[in-house]
Amino acid sequence: MISLSSKLLTLTILLPAISQATQPQILGTFDEGQSAPPVQAPADPGFTKLRETKLTKNGRKVEITEVEAPELVEELPPAAHTAQPVQSTPTPLVDGGTFILKAQAFHPRGTLLTWHLSTQPATQAQSAWSNLNPAHLQGFSCFSAEGKKFTFMLLPSSTSLADLRNQQAAGGEVQIPQFPDQLPRIGATGTRLIPISKLNTDLQAKEFIIQLHRLYRQQKERLIAAHDKRVAAKPIREARRKQREAEERKKPLKLTFWNNQPNLEKQK
Repeated sequence: MISLSSKLLTLTILLPAISQATQPQILGTFDEGQSAPPVQAPADPGFTKLRETKLTKNGRKVEITEVEAPELVEELPPAAHTAQPVQSTPTPLVDGGTFILKAQAFHPRGTLLTWHLSTQPATQAQSAWSNLNPAHLQGFSCFSAEGKKFTFMLLPSSTSLADLRNQQAAGGEVQIPQFPDQLPRIGATGTRLIPISKLNTDLQAKEFIIQLHRLYRQQKERLIAAHDKRVAAKPIREARRKQREAEERKKPLKLTFWNNQPNLEKQK
């Protein structure tokens, strides 16, 4: 539903009942704070070593190994055709575009959104005020809605109005934005967009931002839960990353190569 005001164009997302097939869905990888599986060591390729050189470079041990060139594996004959049960093929999604989305949150008052197609310059960006929390949109970059696939790169930032006012009081050159009176606070029930630019001039950008808010509204609880789990997992992930890096630095750097020239001695 779109309501027009003589002073300000206000877009309120009031979703009607829709079928499960057209509901916005997150596509691809979604980071919900789960632990990453342990990294498996690569299998030994079983090369025949010819010679090996060990040295130290910038404090790191290096092992350079020349191996016998592996034999090419002949292509296997095609497998006999076996009848497969006929499965219904889902209707392919139409590309809805790839967007660059900047989301600057001014807690707790509102979020300034600017977005444009990745193929367009930033000067063609659309802008709007919103009450969604951009931190909840992290962890995924692709979603579907109404038969279309939307991809976006999120560039989030966050500050508090209290910090801005303190900087301003201390003499800092800080500009505090003017928020529309109709804009609910961040985290309020429902989602709302108050466009700054005329969205009707770019229907593709308009559809993307509306469907993103629709997704946020319908999956808000899941998005918030995933954000909270990512925050809780962040120190654990950072500690594991540092541990892996420390362990890797202790291991020698291994370089393996072979000579593509034919081994004439072996062919005699």
